[in-house]
Amino acid sequence: MITKNTTILIGLGKLKLLGSKLEIFVVKRITVWFFIFSVFGLFLENRWYLLLGLFVGAAFCIFRFRSYAYVFQRATDKEIGKRSVVKSILIFSGNQLLLIVLLLIFYFWNRWIFGGFIGGVLLAPFVIVVNCITEVLGITNNHFFI
Repeated sequence: MITKNTTILIGLGKLKLLGSKLEIFVVKRITVWFFIFSVFGLFLENRWYLLLGLFVGAAFCIFRFRSYAYVFQRATDKEIGKRSVVKSILIFSGNQLLLIVLLLIFYFWNRWIFGGFIGGVLLAPFVIVVNCITEVLGITNNHFFI
């Protein structure tokens, strides 16, 4: 079972794999929807370009979700200093700039990779919206109201 302190050994150090229960929940759902969209993508014209874009987009989506979770956790903490606020703003802004750069690169490189990348980046918002709808309708009972 994956817990809050789950770590993975890489080389000489440890890399924290996942964080809170919400992050684990969203990453699991992103992975499930990634595989569902990948199966549908196999039947399209330029499937390998689309799957490459979807993979890169999903990985970047998970990275963005984790960094936003860190930023918002720091923003709501009562005992943070000015350095933490500046660090959070830099992380948030750098995240946005990296997204713009990757969108431009994939737009000019190949439209299928660009489409897959956009689909992958939008997986986290899609997962969150689907979870909110199922929670409101009483279909699921995850207690993750966002």
